[in-house]
Formats: sequence, C-alpha cells, structure tokens
Amino acid sequence: MLIRISKTFKGACMDSEILNRLMVKVIHDLRDFIPRNLFHPLEIGIKHNERLLSKEEARGYLASGFAEKLFYIPPKNKFLTGRQYIASELLMHLGHLISIETTDPQKPDVMSNLLKSFRLYRDYLTEQEAKPFVSLLESGPEQLDPQNSSSKEVCNSKQKTKGTSR
Repeated sequence: MLIRISKTFKGACMDSEILNRLMVKVIHDLRDFIPRNLFHPLEIGIKHNERLLSKEEARGYLASGFAEKLFYIPPKNKFLTGRQYIASELLMHLGHLISIETTDPQKPDVMSNLLKSFRLYRDYLTEQEAKPFVSLLESGPEQLDPQNSSSKEVCNSKQKTKGTSR
C-alpha cells in the first residue's frame, strides 16, 4: 500500500523519497486499523471542491480522512498505542499535504504541522528506525517548499557544506 509523493516536494531540498518512506512506515504502524479497501475507490476517481483528483492526490485525501477519524475518534474495540496515535496524526498531515494543490494558501501550515507531528513521532522510533528521516528534523517549512526561492539557496548551501566537511 505505497503512496507516492512526487508533486509537492519535487525539486525541493527534502527528497520526496524520504516522505514516501515515512508514509510506508506510518502505514505499517497503523496496519491493524487500516481497512483493506481504503484505496480501492481510486479506480472510479474522487472529486474534491469540484475538481477530479489525481490518483496521488486521491490517495492523500483518503489517507488524511482515515487518519483524521482514527486520531479524533479512536476505535472502542482496539487500543492505540502512543506510537500509533501519533502515527495517525502524522498520516493525517502527510495525506493532507499530498492532496492539496501546490498553490494552496494552507500549504505552509500543513508543512509546519507535518514537521511538528514528525518530531513527536520520532520520539517513538528507535535510533535505527529514525535514521532515514533525520533530514526532516533539519528542515523547516520554508526549506521544504519547492516554490520558495530561498529553499534552493538553503539546499545548495547544505550540499556545498556536506561536500567540504570531512
């Protein structure tokens, strides 16, 4: 159940592959709660705000909606661990980020919420589990936005610094 993230962070300092890995990790943590058919409506298409969503956006929209329900109304017959509870919050923000348009005025808030949720989620990961996502902690919302011209400067300076350090 892989959700590809490409449009929102394409060309950004933070590789979209890191977000894909994070999405897989979070979905794995919530595997006992995710319905088998959650992403099956994608075959018929989903409209949101009178616009037909791409498959990627639809997956984000469905993931966000599911995670929001799980986060705010946990099931009565199953217990969510602290890690799963925070994972549901993180999935909600990841899904929202995938489903919004790149020009959406809420995008900076969504990215900021995503980072806050990830910082909480990171506390539940082992050092080995968190290793692939360390660059998320080094990023701020402004560095994550590919449309922000300063993000390219920050990325370039980080790459130059990495190249000169020993």
